[in-house]
Amino acid sequence: MSTAPATAPTVWEDFDVPAHARGGQVTLNLYDHLAAYAPKRPGAYLRISSDRFGLEAGVDRQLADAQDSRTRLRWGPFAKIYRENDTSAFKKRRVVKPDGSIDWIVLRPEFRQLLADLAHGVIDGVIF
Repeated sequence: MSTAPATAPTVWEDFDVPAHARGGQVTLNLYDHLAAYAPKRPGAYLRISSDRFGLEAGVDRQLADAQDSRTRLRWGPFAKIYRENDTSAFKKRRVVKPDGSIDWIVLRPEFRQLLADLAHGVIDGVIF
């Protein structure tokens, strides 16, 4: 007898898609369902494109705003804060893959870590 591995509960586990909406072009109103969801271990993503002097004042202001939002929404304390100061969200870098092909990608390691942590249940919500 084998048992399936336990998975982390998701916000969607009790969400039921109406039969008339399955496989069709129907817009679902998720507000009522999501409005009651309050993450217990949220993360905060702070990023600013340009910080010529390295003062981090922009991301510090974003953290204060994120704390205010977290409090207003009644979410739990931040489990993790992801900071990318002086990091472009648009500028691409040339990367040579192991097979020799060239790709242009945006490098935002903290954002990638946030997505991985969200997928693995380290955090259960994001304020950005």
